[in-house]
Amino acid sequence: ENNGIRLGCYYFPSGTSKMIPWDSIASVELRDLKWYHRKTWGNSLMTLDLWFHYDRMSRECKQLKAIIVHMKAGGTSPALTVRPEQADELFHLIQRHVAKVKQ
Repeated sequence: ENNGIRLGCYYFPSGTSKMIPWDSIASVELRDLKWYHRKTWGNSLMTLDLWFHYDRMSRECKQLKAIIVHMKAGGTSPALTVRPEQADELFHLIQRHVAKVKQ
């Protein structure tokens, strides 16, 4: 979106979306997800600092990546699961938007 990133099915148990304005993002990180990082919704025991939106894809795909959104305010970082073939393009798109806001 023009105003930021919208993560669908973010809040548990209501399933409502979270809007992350571009100007509230400190940085983004692209990370491979190991089997012990995976979570359909919420945080896993190995990633207490991350919160994953609800995503059925995390059960269907053997390999996933995550785009971690580090917030300026700190705290738990929202995490967006993506397929490996889409990860680089989406990551760079988000990075460009964040960089524009910082200028």
